[in-house]
Amino acid sequence: MFLNGIKLAFVFLILTVSQIFADPIKLSDHERKTIERMNPLFGPLLPDAGLEAVSKFQSSMMALDKTGSFDTKTGELLRLAAAIGMKCEYCITAHTAMAKMAGATMDEIRQVVLLVGEVQFNSTILYGNSYSLEKFNSAF
Repeated sequence: MFLNGIKLAFVFLILTVSQIFADPIKLSDHERKTIERMNPLFGPLLPDAGLEAVSKFQSSMMALDKTGSFDTKTGELLRLAAAIGMKCEYCITAHTAMAKMAGATMDEIRQVVLLVGEVQFNSTILYGNSYSLEKFNSAF
């Protein structure tokens, strides 16, 4: 326990010192406005230091619908499942609408909700009964 405390203090020290010597990122007004136009929802909510990186990340995630292993509809249904699991009302609203735009039916959306509920139910039963993870893993 004492060793874990030392490790935690060391990590905190490294993070603090690295922030002291890090160059702060400051976007020009033009750069910020350009990125905010490309990302009007999240752009105004992010600090300069994260705005460009988050915008690039979101763009690459959207490109995945065109180049990845899943089609757009399946990708949105997966995002919806994650949103439900996180209980994010914003995400549920957005990804339900985007799944519909990608061709998902209400029955497919309801099935996603049911599947997420199944995983949550099983997790609750196992976790609530402190079921051995080692014993569980040996079943697979």
